[in-house]
Amino acid sequence: MPLAEFETAILNVLDGQGGYTTGQIAERIDFQFGHNRRVHSAAVRTLLLGLEKRGVISRLDDQKPDCWVKATSVEPNAAGAPNKVKLSLGEEAFMKSVLKEAGPALAGSTVSYDHTEGRAVSGLAKKGVVMRRVGDVELTALGAEWLSQAAKNGRTAPENH
Repeated sequence: MPLAEFETAILNVLDGQGGYTTGQIAERIDFQFGHNRRVHSAAVRTLLLGLEKRGVISRLDDQKPDCWVKATSVEPNAAGAPNKVKLSLGEEAFMKSVLKEAGPALAGSTVSYDHTEGRAVSGLAKKGVVMRRVGDVELTALGAEWLSQAAKNGRTAPENH
């Protein structure tokens, strides 16, 4: 289904670095819904929820206020391999622990984490490897692919990531 003009304007805002709150997105689009800022922001939130349901955008994490980012999908590059994701040492350590405990999990699987792993989980969420929830994370297709590559290589970390 093609995107409406309003949805395209929202996605243009989300092309920038990091995530944006609903209010920040509402401020950055050119048109105005309703007669005041509150009505406009509520209409933008409705559009954001619709885009989230369709998988076009996602929430950055489980924190309030909601912070929105474009959803990251695993798209093959010219060689047919998934796009590379550079993980920090902490992020890689977290993913290694997931692989050790759960093995090559599928997209949509949930994995718990504790407060000491919060920084790594936040970084992975920004890169689209996981979606952060309260007390656990959900693996995205990119995260599942990372685990699959690591398992195939017989190592704790895949060579091409």
